[in-house]
Amino acid sequence: MVIVGPTSAPWAEFAESIEDDLSHLRRPGLEVVYVTTGAGPRSIRSHEDEVAAIPHVVDAVRRIADSCDAVVVDCTGDPGVAEARLIVGIPVVGAGEAVRRAAEGAPEPVRFVSGEELRAADFAELQRLVDGAATVVVGATGQRKVVEGLRARGDIMVIEPLEAAINQCAELLSCAE
Repeated sequence: MVIVGPTSAPWAEFAESIEDDLSHLRRPGLEVVYVTTGAGPRSIRSHEDEVAAIPHVVDAVRRIADSCDAVVVDCTGDPGVAEARLIVGIPVVGAGEAVRRAAEGAPEPVRFVSGEELRAADFAELQRLVDGAATVVVGATGQRKVVEGLRARGDIMVIEPLEAAINQCAELLSCAE
C-alpha cells in the first residue's frame, strides 16, 4: 500500500514525522510506503489548495498503480481521489472519506475537530473542545501526538484519518482475495 502526500513540500521537512507515523500505521502482512506528489501546493490548507493538488495526485497514483495494491491519499480533503479511481484498477481511498465512514455508528456524542481547530488550539484548549464527547474524529492528518494525547485520557474513542484509511484499504483488499 502506498500513501500519497499531495504536496510539493520537500521530503526533508517532514520525513522524520512521517516515518514515526508510519511505524504506528504498519501492520503484520501490510507494507506501507509514503511518497509525495512533489508538485502542486506546498501544503493543503484550503479548498483552493485541494483543487490545485488534484492533477498531481492523479498523476502520482497513475505512476505507482502498477507497483502497489492500494493507495491512500494523505489529506482529509481527498484531492484527486475520485479522479484517480476512474483511471486505475486498485483501491484509492481518501483519508477524509475514510474517517467520516469510520465515524458512522461511533459512540455518541461525536465531536469532529477540524484541521483549523487543531492548528489553532493548544492541547489544553483541545481537551476542553472535546469534553463531553464519546468519540472524537480528527479532521486532519499528521496529528499523531494529539491523537495519542486524547487516547491517553481513556474516556473517548479517537478516530484518526490515516488509520481509518488504512483500515478501509485492508478491508477492501481482504474482500478482493
